[in-house]
Amino acid sequence: VVENILYFEAINSRIHIALKSGKYEIKQKLFEIEEQLNTRGFVRISKSMVVNMKKVVNFRPGPDRTIIVTLSNNEEIKVSRKYVEDFKSRLSI
Repeated sequence: VVENILYFEAINSRIHIALKSGKYEIKQKLFEIEEQLNTRGFVRISKSMVVNMKKVVNFRPGPDRTIIVTLSNNEEIKVSRKYVEDFKSRLSI
């Protein structure tokens, strides 16, 4: 179920889906996932990660103009500088 996904992450040319219950590997490209789920609340936050905006519970400024995001499972991930503006626009700030 897409609503249960926290994020997708590319690690060594493999794509992992992060859920509260763990991480699972899939055979798909990150840009394909981003295109398919863009209208469902997912946004690219770095070269290797697409996050479910519905799972973001908090965010704060990070080092070097990045943003540190806290997800619903209390995991913290970083929004890269290149993707900060898009992230902010998705939050309407």
